Amino acid sequence: MADAFEQNSFTFRTVHNVLRRANEVLEAKCDVKNITSKKQLKAYLGYFACYVDFLRQHHLKEDKYYFPALMKEKLLAIRAELNPHFLKEETEYSPQILRDSGLPAQELDQVHKDIAVESQKEGSLATSLPFLIKNLNHQEMIQFAQEMFPVFVLKVVIPVLALKHHLKDGFAFSC
Repeated sequence: MADAFEQNSFTFRTVHNVLRRANEVLEAKCDVKNITSKKQLKAYLGYFACYVDFLRQHHLKEDKYYFPALMKEKLLAIRAELNPHFLKEETEYSPQILRDSGLPAQELDQVHKDIAVESQKEGSLATSLPFLIKNLNHQEMIQFAQEMFPVFVLKVVIPVLALKHHLKDGFAFSC
């Protein structure tokens, strides 16, 4: 008999394989060439309902039992991976190193403008900006406000965006 880790891997792989194959079957059979009668349509819809229920149950159980058990370990692993990466970027792209690299200030400004335009296009500002603001410490907030935004944006626009996108409850977890 397999140990708990092998059994876990087997279960995940098997369930995911079943879901993948069912998805392929549903997609392949979903046309008038394959469904030519009410009886076949009823059978197809029954299979589809079973698929949806199986998928829903699978994800409910993952969300309720599996992922919470692994979340802390996963977060610790993510932090262990990201923190050195962040520090490396902060060190390698310090103001002095960038100045010494010969990168023109105008080019760096353009990079930030391009990032802002892309963020507006993809619509991520509505969630990422409130998240950023809610997780700044006091000193960062002061500097951010002075350099980036008028008080109106910080105190009115961003909270309205957060409420609009149902983020208020999620901010209970912010720093």
